[in-house]
Amino acid sequence: MRSLLRFVLTLVLVVFSSSALAGPPAHFWSSRLSGTAGMNVNCVAVLQSTGEFVVTGDASGTSVNLGGPDLSLTPGFPSIYVARYTSRGQYEWGFTFVGSTASYGGGVAFVAGGDVY
Repeated sequence: MRSLLRFVLTLVLVVFSSSALAGPPAHFWSSRLSGTAGMNVNCVAVLQSTGEFVVTGDASGTSVNLGGPDLSLTPGFPSIYVARYTSRGQYEWGFTFVGSTASYGGGVAFVAGGDVY
């Protein structure tokens, strides 16, 4: 048992040491989502075959920018937003769902064929 534990710890140290020597990962892209007031990202789903991803959450204020045109919100209540991006972070589409009460985007997923649910 001790030799197995020693082997596992040695393997873990070798893996961590070799990854530490490889240096920091390369920066591929970054983007900023913005709104006129508060904004939360609550869920991200990634389509493994292409690397595309979808983000959902809630935003307050009068508008939100998810990388494309400004989208209107209902002032006074958080509204749900959903946006889809390419694997390189380029905006494909976005929607807001506004109502007369507070709404929060809590989950998003890809289904067969790459559709968003």
